[in-house]
Amino acid sequence: MHFARSLYIIIELTSYCERKIDVKKKMKWFMTSTLVLVVFGLVLGVGDARFVSAADEMTIWDKADEMLEAGEYREAASLYSIAIELNQGHPDLYLAHFNRAHALISLEMFEDAEDDLDTTIELAPDFPDAYKLRGILMLSIGYFEEAAADFDALIGLTPQDPYAYANRGTALSYLGSFDRALADFNTSIELDDTCAECYYNRAQLLFLMERTDDAQQDLERAGDLDPRYRDQEGY
Repeated sequence: MHFARSLYIIIELTSYCERKIDVKKKMKWFMTSTLVLVVFGLVLGVGDARFVSAADEMTIWDKADEMLEAGEYREAASLYSIAIELNQGHPDLYLAHFNRAHALISLEMFEDAEDDLDTTIELAPDFPDAYKLRGILMLSIGYFEEAAADFDALIGLTPQDPYAYANRGTALSYLGSFDRALADFNTSIELDDTCAECYYNRAQLLFLMERTDDAQQDLERAGDLDPRYRDQEGY
């Protein structure tokens, strides 16, 4: 069994921005509603930027959110860059950095995404989703100590989040801290006993700990909760 290919990162990288795209929440105080992007030459890096009045009812930031939600990640990232430049000092600027990080991750621009998440946390140190997304990014690129540290911070902010424990358990598993990882997986299942991924990841850890019977029970439970796990290794 190849452990590095067996564990699942509990929250997928592409799942994050939906709760943060709230265009009604944002104050349009610096940009107001005087500028809207109507030519995508600016976004694509060609042509001139041409703007019209607020009659179009969409700011650059709004349009960035719309592009992100539509999966147009390159356009979204470009628009967020413009919005960030125009909105320095805005109280919700951390959301623009956070959402741009999401777009950059989808474009596999991981270092730039990490920079944006670092800025998000500097601007909003109590914003849990930034630690969550940065931790998952760190897991995905193999920086397990950094991932564990982010999930430590996340658990401090959201101690009832089962996925925070499950993802920290994954990081600790890769670091070889099996007993601590098992405790985290146990906690995640106590908080949410319907988490198929939690059972599956705990099963992989139990196999490594040579607790085969317990591991098989967890695999069966994962398969009962989500049939996709019936086809996974060890089931």
